[in-house]
Amino acid sequence: MVSNIKTSQQIDDASKERLDYYRLNIQRLQNVLLIWLDSNIDTTTEDYQNTIVELQRIINTVSTYTNSDQCIEFIKTIKDHKVCMILSGYLGQYLIPSVHNMSQVDSIFILCGNKKRHEEWTKKWPKIKDAQQCEQNAISMSFVRSVGILFVMTIDPKKSTTPFASIRDISAISDEDEVLFSMHSVFRIHDIKQMDGNNKLFEVNLTLTSDKDTELTALTERIREESVPDEEGWARLGLVLRKMGQNDKAEEIFKILLNQRMEESEKAAIYHQLAWITNDQAKYQEAINIRHLNHVI
Repeated sequence: MVSNIKTSQQIDDASKERLDYYRLNIQRLQNVLLIWLDSNIDTTTEDYQNTIVELQRIINTVSTYTNSDQCIEFIKTIKDHKVCMILSGYLGQYLIPSVHNMSQVDSIFILCGNKKRHEEWTKKWPKIKDAQQCEQNAISMSFVRSVGILFVMTIDPKKSTTPFASIRDISAISDEDEVLFSMHSVFRIHDIKQMDGNNKLFEVNLTLTSDKDTELTALTERIREESVPDEEGWARLGLVLRKMGQNDKAEEIFKILLNQRMEESEKAAIYHQLAWITNDQAKYQEAINIRHLNHVI
């Protein structure tokens, strides 16, 4: 990913038609769902977790399936989004005739152990954008790297006191004009557009937010309200993770807290959270046992 810094004086005024085109591109990217179907997906592996994180840097919503019928039924329920699919070579060869003509499906990537084996049949289906070779139990990270993004950042020092500085003279990469921003820097996305009609290259125009940005202030306050403001430290993080659906990580945190010295009432609150987490994980007997421990306390 590359960034390019422009001052406000260097930004040309765009026509209304061009802005409308940009808005359409923003909406198009925001309305994309990524569905990964592979009967060999193992959600417990570190490779899987890392891959999901990488994929979510490109597309916010990522759903994984190991069952073809469940996957197709889910796609049928989608109305306001476009679907990008990742299919294993084995499943793809049999499933493509069923999903290719679905209006929700926008593009398809095939991941296989032998690329040459699948090159011929994939050419017959225009929605298949690429066939990538990968290990049997892991997604090829070349898909993630197939999208290039150029960030164009507009900064007006009169509107923001967020510190930033050029580090060109001390950077390890001497031929790049690198700029270092403060950790709390927030940029507003103005538009996203394809570069030279290439659907794998995008230009994202950003503006450093103003100190008096009312929308950002309102959003910050809302996040504080929704991130369990009455709790502190690790307990607060555990509750936030549970709210985000990251039950495994939340469970780890609460179990660590149980080993710390605390009042019985505090332990009861943690057991209460663990019971809800295990219930959400469909570990119903374990949830019952934890609730019993809670009542004993």
